[in-house]
Amino acid sequence: SIAREPYFNSEEIRTAMAIVHRAEVMTEGLELNRRNWKPKKQKETDPNRDPLVENYESPKAKTIDTEAELALETESTS
Repeated sequence: SIAREPYFNSEEIRTAMAIVHRAEVMTEGLELNRRNWKPKKQKETDPNRDPLVENYESPKAKTIDTEAELALETESTS
């Protein structure tokens, strides 16, 4: 597994939790009214459209033949 740094440090997390707690205390017992807000409509996709394929490689990216690469590596270490 690959270890990564956390997105937020402990001080940032504590600050965010304090803000949420303060908002909860300030709104305790208040009647909440919905805002008159509607999300932007999403475009409908054509059902006959090609499915979306997520590919993070450039179309010009070099294709690597793993077996050939391993064979070359084995030859160079022998």
